[in-house]
Amino acid sequence: MKKISFWLKAGIIVLITIPMAIITFLLLPFNYKGKIYHFMAKIWSKIILAIFNVKVKVKGLENISSKQNYIYISNHASAMDIPALISGIPDQIRFLAKQELGRIPLWGWLLKHGGYILIDRRNPKRAIRSVQKAIEKIKSGVSVLVFAEGTRSVDGELLPFKRGGFMLAIKSKTPVVPVTIFNSHNIMRKHKLEVNPGTIEIMIDKPIPVDEFSGRDGETKLMELTRSVIEKNLKTKIK
Repeated sequence: MKKISFWLKAGIIVLITIPMAIITFLLLPFNYKGKIYHFMAKIWSKIILAIFNVKVKVKGLENISSKQNYIYISNHASAMDIPALISGIPDQIRFLAKQELGRIPLWGWLLKHGGYILIDRRNPKRAIRSVQKAIEKIKSGVSVLVFAEGTRSVDGELLPFKRGGFMLAIKSKTPVVPVTIFNSHNIMRKHKLEVNPGTIEIMIDKPIPVDEFSGRDGETKLMELTRSVIEKNLKTKIK
């Protein structure tokens, strides 16, 4: 029954997504720095969450400023994390995503024209070029969000972090904001075509300045510090 409900709701989302994609395409000439796309993505995200009866509660918004751009580093446990973050964070965020997502019909087109940064993890030279593009995006006034684990956790437990987002932070001299997502793995688990109604909670911590970090050792230290903040939040919430 849950799978039937999922596919019915997914069908509704497709019917909504197609006209929204057409409208976004028509507005591309006016899509300055991807702002129109991001506005449409916020609407799309809120529609998805509403259809699946998923609420988003955000804490720590007082820790970020609209006058500063950031690199948000988040844990990742569900496909619902993306609409939750887009709708919950009041910032011009662009996701750092793996290259494979860009090959998905329609979705890949939306990622490209939305100004999202696709990383080819199998090709180091292309990955470096993607990082350079991300730095240019940051300098243009947008923030970047990175799922540091590189994939979704099946059970909500924190996986090992990858250093790409931290290298980007140090090279661009952009503060890192640890973001902790709670309960999303219970809403929609990896490899499961079921969405359970509920609430996803997002904790936004204070920005970590990167001025004192440099080189590969700095990336490691920044990564460990950020991970410790997110890990502590998850353990505290469980208790």
